[in-house]
Amino acid sequence: MEIRQIQYFLSIVETGSFSAAADEHYISQSSLSKIIIALEKELGIPLFDRSKRKVSLTEAGEAFLEHAGKINVNYKAMVVDLNGYKSDTDSFAIAAIPVITQYGITTYIAQFKDMYPDIHFTLEEIDGLNILPALEERRFDLAFTRHNFLDHEKFTSLEIHKISCWLLYPKKIHMRQDRLSL
Repeated sequence: MEIRQIQYFLSIVETGSFSAAADEHYISQSSLSKIIIALEKELGIPLFDRSKRKVSLTEAGEAFLEHAGKINVNYKAMVVDLNGYKSDTDSFAIAAIPVITQYGITTYIAQFKDMYPDIHFTLEEIDGLNILPALEERRFDLAFTRHNFLDHEKFTSLEIHKISCWLLYPKKIHMRQDRLSL
């Protein structure tokens, strides 16, 4: 079982729909359905009653919901707690929406890596809905996202692509925009 399966399950319950949950996570409805079916197979029980037009939980799904909520809360708390152990000197973490390749950003990241081989960084693709919470929890230092996920009160943003792709970083970080060359 993966944490993303639990998070997708919770989104379906919250939105009341597979398609709305898929939209929130910027994945296709069929991909989301496959992920949930794999979770149900692993557990050996159906979580959703799919016989009706509206999505509803089975009894087992109701029981799983209680545990899934607790697991998700504990996971988020663990990530925040463990961030204090990260070395801030020569490493940083980047979050990106799954479609960054269409903006050519992966080329810039590869060039950066070639120019600065001693700097360790991680790049994780996450859905747009979870970008800002992940930055707030300090799981990532920078994030690439679309304009609809901007929060100008908490984050500084730089437009890096004319088709609404933005680089976000917490306001506490002072980055000279004239030195950023993407």
